[in-house]
Amino acid sequence: RPTGSGTSGVGVLIGHSQSKLNQPDPPIAWNVDRLGCGEGFSSLHAGGAQFVAADGAVRFVADTIDHRWYAANGPGTNGTEADSRDPSNGIYQRLLSRNDGLVVSGD
Repeated sequence: RPTGSGTSGVGVLIGHSQSKLNQPDPPIAWNVDRLGCGEGFSSLHAGGAQFVAADGAVRFVADTIDHRWYAANGPGTNGTEADSRDPSNGIYQRLLSRNDGLVVSGD
């Protein structure tokens, strides 16, 4: 969340791919454990967010990016490391998972 502070402030720097990029509040409130938009990445940029890659490149990622969260135990669960390697995951999840061995394509 762009205005986070205190214990919420760390959420400005880290997040996960279960919540959609720029997930609105509502329908999912900021404080809903693991699902809330405060758990994912967000930005004040219209239509997406800027991300820095490991090589130092900065890329704009649109909030319309393919988002398919897979967890073997169903929606609302954390998922496991094995779940992050599932080929059903969307492009957003693949970009935010390291060492998953999955190809990222713009299909």
